[in-house]
Amino acid sequence: MGGRGRPGGERVFQGTYNEMIAQYELLGDPLMTLDGGEPVVAATLHGEPDQVVSGSVELAALDATNQRTLAISARDEAGIDRLEVFDDDGNDLTSAIVVETLPAGAQTHQRVDYALTVPVRPYDHTLTVRVYDTGAALPTDRHWELELAMPQTTVLTVDGQAHDPQAFVFETGVPVSFGATVTTAAWLTPEMELTLTSGTLTLTGVQFNLDKGHGLSLGFTATANEAGSASGHSVTLGIDGNETVIVLQAAPDDGGVIGIGRVLNYPNPMGEDTRFLVETGATGTGHISLWSVAGSPVARIGFSADGDDTVIEWDGRDAHGDELANGTYLYRVEIEGHGGTARSDVQRLVIMR
Repeated sequence: MGGRGRPGGERVFQGTYNEMIAQYELLGDPLMTLDGGEPVVAATLHGEPDQVVSGSVELAALDATNQRTLAISARDEAGIDRLEVFDDDGNDLTSAIVVETLPAGAQTHQRVDYALTVPVRPYDHTLTVRVYDTGAALPTDRHWELELAMPQTTVLTVDGQAHDPQAFVFETGVPVSFGATVTTAAWLTPEMELTLTSGTLTLTGVQFNLDKGHGLSLGFTATANEAGSASGHSVTLGIDGNETVIVLQAAPDDGGVIGIGRVLNYPNPMGEDTRFLVETGATGTGHISLWSVAGSPVARIGFSADGDDTVIEWDGRDAHGDELANGTYLYRVEIEGHGGTARSDVQRLVIMR
């Protein structure tokens, strides 16, 4: 378990109490212990050889298990409260990949050891690890942070030449030969399912070739089904269900990515449910991210945008089916399309049941 979590209001109260006590703890007296600052943390990435890491580090799988392990030891005079791991979308992965232990015989949390087993997936993503001391009740409070980056890159060629998606234009009905070299942090194996699909192109002659664990070469012929596309043309590479969009022809330059207009939810304040209205001409996969006013991710609502105004219904629950507490929250709408990512301004939502 990655931390000693408490419900929101109780955590804030208890954290404030602990911080007050921590400022006055000395010489073993429970009312006299000094909190000298943020936690002291040492992180080791296991490998050949082991590597002491801090700040940001790139991970690559060493074998077909597609896992890397880290040991993190955290110390603080007032005690360590928790370690958290979040992905790019704000999902909390702590319970899935972290094991917490205390030194033998320890009666306090002044030192806590964590063992992390990190999955390395075949797409471009980053995990963020944060360690908080006892006085840090809120996500915005002082903390130690480590970014675990697992990059994936794609180099394209068209008819054997370097490819520029911004300049390239398909002709309707004319087949074009593409090649791509994909380098990923994951260890690729013959057992993995590989797919290549497109919503606007006919694909033929698709070939995949694995190269030295982290490399994948692919070749295919693409034919445009219609004269031009407002969203450009792309293919989607799937590696064991993990998808990456590869742009072959960028969307026409209209001065920027198709944006998002008005965003609102009604009713607001909401009771048991609400509806989000998103005014946009963008198409693609969208989501609404919600945070507490302190900046902690609390929910993520997915939807599909079809180029017209979109209405999304929400029941006020997080991904685990739990109701969010009464209070004020912030939210932002994002839509990922072929031409890029469109983002709305941050809005406020109030829950009053």
